[in-house]
Amino acid sequence: NNELKLIFTKEEKFIRDILFDLPIDILNIKKLDLDNLIVLSSSELLIPTLHVKLKKKKLLRFFPNDFCQYIEWIYNENKANNLILIEEINSIEKKFVKKIKSFQFLKGAYYLKNKIYDDIGERMIGDIDLLISEKEKNKTIRLLNKNNYYNVIDYKYRSNRHLPRFRNSRKNFAIEIHTKLFDKEKYNINISKFLENPQ
Repeated sequence: NNELKLIFTKEEKFIRDILFDLPIDILNIKKLDLDNLIVLSSSELLIPTLHVKLKKKKLLRFFPNDFCQYIEWIYNENKANNLILIEEINSIEKKFVKKIKSFQFLKGAYYLKNKIYDDIGERMIGDIDLLISEKEKNKTIRLLNKNNYYNVIDYKYRSNRHLPRFRNSRKNFAIEIHTKLFDKEKYNINISKFLENPQ
């Protein structure tokens, strides 16, 4: 039998179970290496999610106070960042609606804008992903430059699904412009149709 068996650490199993709302054995919480739990959660940007899930399931009382205070602090910082992010998304949308025929926010920006999460502090987001059609790329770059978003890499010679990040020194979040959804051609879908109906 050549079946591949995944072996999880106690901490990985706990993260999996808490994320996917699987049953949690309270006795196993005491056996967790909390330093490892923090390292694993942090490496996947999941500390705010961990806080939200533990609070929702009323499991915080089974963890030490310093652990609870730390993940709550990370959560609060992330929530404050996401409130700023929502303002920046709305500002970008106002500018794009007037000039760009068709565009769509992707990933975390889409989720926040469309209120996918019950709690806006749950997801950590590093930038604003925006999908446009290839034919509107130059127009989009000019619009970003006009609004003080610039990059330092020559985007003309890159063929990835997105351009290098555009940053504005007065804004918290960079903008990443996508002209494709996937790097590999076999996964590409019709961008025009997707822009019409992203759901």
